[in-house]
Amino acid sequence: MRKNIIISTLIVTLLLIVGACEKPEIGYLSDNIFYNNSVYMVERGKTTYSAPIVANGSSSPLNVELLKVKDSVGNDVTAIFKEPQSIKVYKQPVTYLDSTMALLNSRFKDSIVQPFKINPIGGRMEFTPATTFLPGGSYSIDVKVSNSKGEKTIEDAAKIVLTNSSGVPYILPFKRVRDYSDGSTLNNTDDENITIDVDFVPGTQEETKCIYKFLDKNGVAFNPKAGEITRWMPTWPSIDDWDPYFTPVLTDTSIEHQMPGLIGFTFPYFNVVVVKGQSWDQGGDALCYLNIPKGHLNEYNVNIQVAFAFRIYAQGTFNITVHLHKLTRK
Repeated sequence: MRKNIIISTLIVTLLLIVGACEKPEIGYLSDNIFYNNSVYMVERGKTTYSAPIVANGSSSPLNVELLKVKDSVGNDVTAIFKEPQSIKVYKQPVTYLDSTMALLNSRFKDSIVQPFKINPIGGRMEFTPATTFLPGGSYSIDVKVSNSKGEKTIEDAAKIVLTNSSGVPYILPFKRVRDYSDGSTLNNTDDENITIDVDFVPGTQEETKCIYKFLDKNGVAFNPKAGEITRWMPTWPSIDDWDPYFTPVLTDTSIEHQMPGLIGFTFPYFNVVVVKGQSWDQGGDALCYLNIPKGHLNEYNVNIQVAFAFRIYAQGTFNITVHLHKLTRK
């Protein structure tokens, strides 16, 4: 009996020694690593990020390497997705004092960036404004993932669809027609008093401009060249305070104003403008106050304020028509 006990003890001891000599397994690399979305919709020209790849319990850090980008028929287009391109980025904030194109351009610099890359730690997909140089369409990517355990290749890890911008070319956050006289009944923003139509024609930077027309309730245009549309007050902002780079052109039927049209940047390029010593902070809206001087209307013999605000996102011609539904040009 004692002999059996001794033998059993020796066996257990031997097994422990053998087990201790075995090399412990290091790390874990899941067989099911994936991106959360099966399809990523990406607007060309915009900075866009995905979430990191789902490691599914794999040991950290998880390294991810882009192997290939394929188009919809399987062609390898990795080179154009990695090819550095020149885009403009802010070098310094733009202020109202940057009142010429030379000063405005001095606030930007050219930056050389890849349209697409994958963050090597975690696998986040990163798209830059340089995607504007890539053709739209559907693509898929192959990646390699690795950690202390080993590495795996994941084919068609994600599908990417590059689209043209689906965003609006402008927004109109404010409009108003107003009479400041005593007992005024004309102080309205509703559509029965004023509506503004915008016909946008996409174009180049050189073609970017706003053409403003002001129509009475019968569709008759006011004449800015003859002084029927002017700025409201010297200390209140108007069109050329937000766009001091070009001089407005007055015609018999419109005010034409060229715009800088910088790709990827929202106009106006600054939030605060100082007009004759008075500061206006409009939070990103180009708020403009215009005037129909007294003597030009049948209904009123006072000055009438016409105000609106725009944000411009695109390049091209903005044909802006202001309809004044309760006023008649004399």
